[in-house]
Amino acid sequence: MVNLPLGGWNDDGPRKTLSATGRCPACSKTSDFWIIIPGDARDSSQRGCEALCIYPAPRMKREPIVGLDKLNPALARAYISCLEAYNAGLWTPCAASCRRALEGLVLGLLGDEAGKAPLYQQLKQLPSKVNLADPVLLLIDNLRKGGNIAAHFDLEREPDQHVAEAMIDLLDYFFEYVYVWRERASSLETRIEALGKNETKG
Repeated sequence: MVNLPLGGWNDDGPRKTLSATGRCPACSKTSDFWIIIPGDARDSSQRGCEALCIYPAPRMKREPIVGLDKLNPALARAYISCLEAYNAGLWTPCAASCRRALEGLVLGLLGDEAGKAPLYQQLKQLPSKVNLADPVLLLIDNLRKGGNIAAHFDLEREPDQHVAEAMIDLLDYFFEYVYVWRERASSLETRIEALGKNETKG
C-alpha cells in the first residue's frame, strides 16, 4: 500500500472531471487518474468524488475464500501463507506455499492412510479413498431443488434474495468446475512445461 503524489493536473470543467498522473514510489511506474465530479475542496464535508478511475488498474489484493473458518487451523495458516506471499509479489514463496497447502489438504482427506508416501503417490490414492464427486453432486442437487421451488407456485415456499444469490454462486462454481478449471489446468501445465524447457536450455 502506497501514497501516490499526483501532478500534471488538468481540469475539464464541462465534463466535471479532473485528471492527473502519479508515479508509484514502490515500483516507479506511472498511472493516470481521472476524478469524476469532485467535491468542493473548500468544504471538508464535500471532499471526495463520484468515481475515481485509474489506468493501469492496480493489482487487487487477493482475499481469502469464504468459509476459511471451516478449515482446520494448520491448513488455514498454510492457505493464508499462499495469499500473503502472492499479495507481496513473492511468486516463488507463493508457489511453494501452494504446494504445502495442497499437501496439507490431501493429508487431511486421507488421514492415517496417507502414511509417509510422497505427495505424488498420495494424489494417486485420493480418488480411490475419497469420493471427489460428492461435493459436485450435492451442488447440482441443490440447484435442482432450488429451481423446483421457483418453477412451481407455492405461497409457503418462495425463493428469497439469499437463496437466489446462493444458487448463482453455486452455478458459477459448477460452470467453473466443468468448463474453466480444465482450461486453466491445461494452461498451467503448458506454462510449467515451458519453465522446465527453459531450465534445460540454461
